[in-house]
Amino acid sequence: MKTFKSQDLIKKLEFYFDHGKNVLLSGHKGVGKTAIITEVFNRKAKKWLYFSGSTLDPFVDFIGVPKEKITKTGSTLEFIRPSYMNDEVEAIFIDEYNRSVKKIRNAIMELIQFKSLNGQRFPNLKVIWAGVNPYSADDEDNEIYDVEPIDPAQKDRFQIQIDIPYAIDEEYFANKFGQKWAEGSCEWWNNLPDKIKKLVSPRRIDYALEVYQIGGEVTDVLPIESNPSKLLASINFGGIEKVITDIFKSKDKKAALKFLENENYYQSCAHLVVQDRNWANFFFPLLDEERQVSLFFGNKKFQDIVFGDAIHYKPLLEIAEHNKLCNDSLLRKIQHILKKMRGINLDDFGNTVDSGSYITSIGTGNVLTGNLNGFFNSNTSNISVTDNNIGTYSIAEIPKAKKTKSKKRII
Repeated sequence: MKTFKSQDLIKKLEFYFDHGKNVLLSGHKGVGKTAIITEVFNRKAKKWLYFSGSTLDPFVDFIGVPKEKITKTGSTLEFIRPSYMNDEVEAIFIDEYNRSVKKIRNAIMELIQFKSLNGQRFPNLKVIWAGVNPYSADDEDNEIYDVEPIDPAQKDRFQIQIDIPYAIDEEYFANKFGQKWAEGSCEWWNNLPDKIKKLVSPRRIDYALEVYQIGGEVTDVLPIESNPSKLLASINFGGIEKVITDIFKSKDKKAALKFLENENYYQSCAHLVVQDRNWANFFFPLLDEERQVSLFFGNKKFQDIVFGDAIHYKPLLEIAEHNKLCNDSLLRKIQHILKKMRGINLDDFGNTVDSGSYITSIGTGNVLTGNLNGFFNSNTSNISVTDNNIGTYSIAEIPKAKKTKSKKRII
């Protein structure tokens, strides 16, 4: 699970503040750039200034507005700076720095490097930090967010350059909403497809939980594509993965049935219930036929489990054989296995069917060890099964199929 601890970064930034280093903090929208820098400056600076790069004006905000000054010898121009740009300022934060126009970035290069404007220094100004959205010439998000590349000379004036990962800060959510909601929201977000994650920033999850906390609807905050109902299922349980794992370990079928009755809970853990053979053998019989078929066609790992244990999953294979979702390649494999299974009497093999305690002899030369599932997935049509203790159980020859027209699948 991809997570991020903002407090670790804050400690690092406090160190750089104490040593007067300029910081360029890069990260996608909603990862907490503004909140992190604000927290550091509130802790460390008596007076600091915030500017939004997209609304900055180099003269009004920094250099000053020109005004005529009349002297005995004539008149000159002097710049009247805003009152907040005074000697008390200890830190400046320029948010959305790469949303500012080029003229702005050029005008404040001196300020970033030398802590001065037109040669006039600010004696108490320790640091200038900036927050930016990542820029890549190949990134389609650039057009959406209207950001620009930063000139290398400008970027080089920031001694410290840190990228914040696009990830959830579970510690932050736990402190604000409790561990249960934190675990559930992190699990839900980490399982979202990358395309949907771009629509649901960590900040947006923060908004959603705030709204839900006061009795509002998360669907008013989150895009419908993200399936907000799954988020509610996760936070109410405190992490679906933990709950389903506990159920599996306890082998509590009653608890499993109750849990799987809820469609949101099931959708949140469908990939888990068939993650390996042991999990599949426990949960699969508890699912209705529609879910069983959906898992088979939608999960390649589960298909491998079914084909590797065809005896137990024969009813499912017989259903899948006639399903409209079955493509030609899959259909041929299913029919190949079922044809062999129908050609022998499984009762003849007694307990050795699944135990793997016997040897399968193919033809006159090849010998395979293992259970019958290996035979069903092989290309041979002859089989003899010999138990190590009892002797030969059965010898069977599966007749070769005659070429017939493919059956029309049931829709």
